[in-house]
Amino acid sequence: MKRSSLLLIIALLILGACTSRRESIGKPCEVMVTGEETKAVMVVDNLLTLSFIDALPKNERSFDVVTLTGKKANKVRYERCIVRVKTDSSHKGKTMITSKTNQWAQPQLVVNIIATSAAQLEKEKNNWGTKLIKMLEQFERRQYIREIEKKNEKEMTLLTEKVTGHKLLIPNGMTAFKKGKDFLWISNNTATGMKNICCYVYGDTTLNAKTLIEKRDSMMQTYIHGEKKDSYMKTERQLNLIAKNITVNGQQRLEVRGLWYMKGDAMGGPFICHAICKKEEKKVVVAEGFIYAPETRKRELIKQLEAVLYTLN
Repeated sequence: MKRSSLLLIIALLILGACTSRRESIGKPCEVMVTGEETKAVMVVDNLLTLSFIDALPKNERSFDVVTLTGKKANKVRYERCIVRVKTDSSHKGKTMITSKTNQWAQPQLVVNIIATSAAQLEKEKNNWGTKLIKMLEQFERRQYIREIEKKNEKEMTLLTEKVTGHKLLIPNGMTAFKKGKDFLWISNNTATGMKNICCYVYGDTTLNAKTLIEKRDSMMQTYIHGEKKDSYMKTERQLNLIAKNITVNGQQRLEVRGLWYMKGDAMGGPFICHAICKKEEKKVVVAEGFIYAPETRKRELIKQLEAVLYTLN
């Protein structure tokens, strides 16, 4: 074999390897839905555009959806999240959904959905739709967590462990803090898009949403005040709080989402908290993220803070 031919082969192999590792060009929270049959693609589009983030001041969709139909749909390779929809009259059984990460780029999630027809997709969308949304949410959360793991405020992270006995990774840029008895407030302290994390501990042997909110209000009244005299943070009770039990790394937690406001001042926004009960220690450990960003959408900010809570261990 000639030396020039060998060098050409090596160059092609290197180019192929680089191409397979290409970074995705898609944006966070954006989903590209592709398929040759327009009706089938629109079933998925409609499902995703009707998915909203819980407990925000205004409705915000969980995802931005971009659709591409026809023969060009198969040429999409480097988006961050791709949902490929296929209908095949020879397909037997229920709608099937599978996924693969980093197929053509990274980070990337490619979801494949196959059904007999668009009508079958529509009929069974409550089943595969729940699974699809969960896949997309978990993928985006993992990307946020990886970013935090790569770059975090080590001093603030150690401080969370000193206060609660549990380590919580604090993202870069969050360096302003206030410490109290069994309480810690960390913030990026920006004029726009202000992100905040609170950690606190209270005595109990059970996880209960009502008790958690009462303790939350007590802690916030003590430590988080507005600019006006005698103003302090409270939980909005006029709107329904969303509480559910979740499992993170085999650990049972209580997750609560809702809205906060500053009593005596014109401030407010969404919050999300995770609570862990340590029965043997007779205490509950709480990690919370809350946002003050009246000038912008809250979706990506609350997703970032939610990812922080998943680093609690």
